Amino acid sequence: MADGGGTSGDVLLRALEDLTKADLKRFKDKLSEINFKGQQNIPRGSLEDADRIDTKNLLVRFYGPDSAIDVTIEVFSKVCLMEAAARLREERPRVLDPQEAREDPETTSAETFIKEHRLNLSKRMGNIKLIMEILQDKGILQDDEVEEVLAEKTSSSKNSTLIRMVVKKGTKSQEEFLRALQETDPYLYNDLQES
Repeated sequence: MADGGGTSGDVLLRALEDLTKADLKRFKDKLSEINFKGQQNIPRGSLEDADRIDTKNLLVRFYGPDSAIDVTIEVFSKVCLMEAAARLREERPRVLDPQEAREDPETTSAETFIKEHRLNLSKRMGNIKLIMEILQDKGILQDDEVEEVLAEKTSSSKNSTLIRMVVKKGTKSQEEFLRALQETDPYLYNDLQES
């Protein structure tokens, strides 16, 4: 794997491109079975015909950019691709965003805010369509994820599903979610901030 830095997706794609066809098949098979921190697995059917780019996109979508690298390292290890796991482990710190690598108070506060107020957010968020539109414009949500949220029956379950997706996608997504909440519902944001 060439040392080229870049985004988590770039690093994952380079790691997957280094695999033989047989190794990629074993990787995808194990990936569909892995239990990573209790998160949902990528469905076997989604991986079946996935090429390297599709597999990378599924990893990032299901686990978020940083966790996708950790999942890949774990799967590489489980299918005895130790060199690939070691190279990816070595490259991982280089892809962290400089702001995420530091202890950035704003980053910490976004994560903390969502964690502390998750229940209230689930119950009280009212402008979910506008929030999702903002998150789509920022590239955080895809059309199928918006459809998944909107398919929920109650507003509370829609809110919970959206929050779960945002949290799973990592720090930057949580920061953008918080900005969207401040913009679309400043009253709720300020009320929760003061509680």
